[in-house]
Amino acid sequence: MLVCAAVAASLGCEQADDAPPRRESFPPSGFVQYDSAGIEISATAGWAAETPLGWVLEETPDLVIGGEDQAGRQFYSIRGVVQLPDGGIVLLDGSSRELRFFDGNGQLRHRFGRKGKGPGEFQAPYLVPTPGSDSLLVFDGALRRFHWISNDGEGYRLVTPEQRWPTARPPLGARGSLLFTHSRISSRPRAVGLDPDTLRFTWVDLLTGRTEATATSVVIGRSFVTFISREGVPHSMAIPFVSLDPPVVVLPTGGLVGDPRGELREYDTKGVLRRIVRVEGMGRPVTPETLEAFIDFRVERSSRSRAGLREDYSKMPVPDTLPMFASLHLDEEGWVWAESYEFDPGRSRTATVFDRTGRARGAIRLPAGLTIHEIGTDFVLGVWKDEWGVEFVRRYRLRRNPADSDPAG
Repeated sequence: MLVCAAVAASLGCEQADDAPPRRESFPPSGFVQYDSAGIEISATAGWAAETPLGWVLEETPDLVIGGEDQAGRQFYSIRGVVQLPDGGIVLLDGSSRELRFFDGNGQLRHRFGRKGKGPGEFQAPYLVPTPGSDSLLVFDGALRRFHWISNDGEGYRLVTPEQRWPTARPPLGARGSLLFTHSRISSRPRAVGLDPDTLRFTWVDLLTGRTEATATSVVIGRSFVTFISREGVPHSMAIPFVSLDPPVVVLPTGGLVGDPRGELREYDTKGVLRRIVRVEGMGRPVTPETLEAFIDFRVERSSRSRAGLREDYSKMPVPDTLPMFASLHLDEEGWVWAESYEFDPGRSRTATVFDRTGRARGAIRLPAGLTIHEIGTDFVLGVWKDEWGVEFVRRYRLRRNPADSDPAG
């Protein structure tokens, strides 16, 4: 992409010394692994990654919660949804600052929390993904503290970190005592370019709040162009089609991060790059029609004129391909689902599914408009909004192909 070329020199982006394998060099499986300067490269041919996976994700949800007048079933600003081992659902409603517990049939059975600053109270809560945990973890970005809450909502433990949490943004996930977040290094814009982000690995004893260790690693981050107005006041605009935040998912051994080139970069718990996961030849070109559709989308959702946006974008290093992935999710089997990029969230998307070796096993179509919060062995759970912005929790049944097995165990 043009953006990558423009920023590679300024950020010192790591580049593999050897060229990616050509189509004819891939084996019939469409997957190769090799070493480049001590970094493992896992590469899948685009034709293999785009092949339908053979799994079935039902088109109609088997559980819908929300939109009803009865108490507890109307939501605003949901900040986390998980499924409990018994099939019940827990969500965190950002307006009431409370956890709501539903049974497997979607009936409200318990509430926990309220707005406040005392124990069991929240200001800016977020339900942190904690796969494999037998309790719920809520982080409060305003009060910079955690609550461990039992799965039935009847008991809790308040944990205040000994050191001030490095950012008000919620952790991206927790694996044991490892929490993973990212924060900007600098907020001062340059004339043209990308602002670097840091990946921050933080080990916190979640029972005592004691910080055990931290590690950071620089990654490609936010992309923008700065203009000078007629009054001499600078203002910045995001470059089209480049995500403001890199897609990130927490792994048991560290974190996986996407960048504008479509690569997934795996860092260990010390912040060291260990593996690059690639899909070769799957990029979608940015055509004049694509840019016009993007401008139409922006005009409908802002006060900017079509002519003004065209003029600004004509001065920008618009990428020549769309981003490959918009978000990453780790399912219960340890496989990574990489959602395809669509600038219109209402459009249907697909997910490229990677096993633990970094091989893209194929693609699966996702429900349009669903923001995914959890992927289990046999379900996909998320939040969906109707045309008026009313939020619903939806769960879709997933049937995997029993023949699929993970060579990494």
